[in-house]
Amino acid sequence: MRQKSMTLDAYTFQFMFKSCSLAGSTLEGKMVHALLVKHFLDCDMFVVNSLVYMYVQLDCIDDAVIVFRSIDMKDVVSWTTIIGLIADHAKDGSASKAVGVFKELMFENVEPDTIAMVAVLSACTHLQDLKLGKWLHQIVIDKRIGVSSNLAIALINMYAKGGSIKSAR
Repeated sequence: MRQKSMTLDAYTFQFMFKSCSLAGSTLEGKMVHALLVKHFLDCDMFVVNSLVYMYVQLDCIDDAVIVFRSIDMKDVVSWTTIIGLIADHAKDGSASKAVGVFKELMFENVEPDTIAMVAVLSACTHLQDLKLGKWLHQIVIDKRIGVSSNLAIALINMYAKGGSIKSAR
């Protein structure tokens, strides 16, 4: 596109990031990210979210978190998205990173929703950390988060895999 002197807009990058993630092209993805920063310092939330998504898909979790932290106006959807993406790729320590991002959400006084709780409980289950799981369950109770079937399953799964079959019942 650049060779043909075509004009790029910020939304073009969404598709470029998706292409890089589908192709598993980490180097090219980072190059496209650099182009984005060079030409568009202030981007739409959709573009930034697609960049975060690309980094998670390429198993560049630290880069995804760095980009996420650069977002000025994060809402519960943004927080839930990053926690869910990292939790879905829970390997090589990324489950603890998902929990860390959740703790940042709590520190920022953002009210977690059912989806955020399911995502962080998934990471907790992967860690098999019963103490953490009980703390998360207490948040559900204290904040009166509606217990959907997905959240109930996530809680049961966390207790069962954490070794507390009695609590899972």
